[in-house]
Amino acid sequence: MAPKLFASSQAKLDQYIHSFTVFCRTQAFDLDSQSFNFERTHRRAESNCHVIESTSGPAQTNTELGSAVLTVPKLHVERKDTYICKGGVDARRLLSLTRQSLYLSAKNLGGTVLVDESWDCRIIYPKLEGKSRKPDQYKVKIHYFASVARSRWPDAKKPVRLEAVKGVRGLMTVLDRQ
Repeated sequence: MAPKLFASSQAKLDQYIHSFTVFCRTQAFDLDSQSFNFERTHRRAESNCHVIESTSGPAQTNTELGSAVLTVPKLHVERKDTYICKGGVDARRLLSLTRQSLYLSAKNLGGTVLVDESWDCRIIYPKLEGKSRKPDQYKVKIHYFASVARSRWPDAKKPVRLEAVKGVRGLMTVLDRQ
């Protein structure tokens, strides 16, 4: 009975490998060199979509903390979130949600504040024909970096350089978060 099960499992495995190979070839993955062709994928994305990018710039600590940090930051943490939104993009709110998740991770590591923070935000939406047409959905990618430290003052609970983030006007509905 075991050989039959193995033969069946082997056939499934072969099918999965074949499907994965076909997928990789259609998604710009070069199986011979074992490297992803980012240039080809980036060109394809740029030709079909608009991208709004914003960044906080170099790493900085919230001014509300001042010199109250008790320990030197040693542990660097980061978080990447992808949101699918409809109607508009309130990037300030999404950035705050990502920072809040990163702060909870920092608390689990024993930290009380985030210092040396920086972030990148990309809003991607399709190009549409006609000036009056508005995209139905937006993909928002946020990458947040920080260091964990301990302080006698509470965390600021807001992202640094929040005024630098760009959004899309409209009533935002978050459909998915990854």
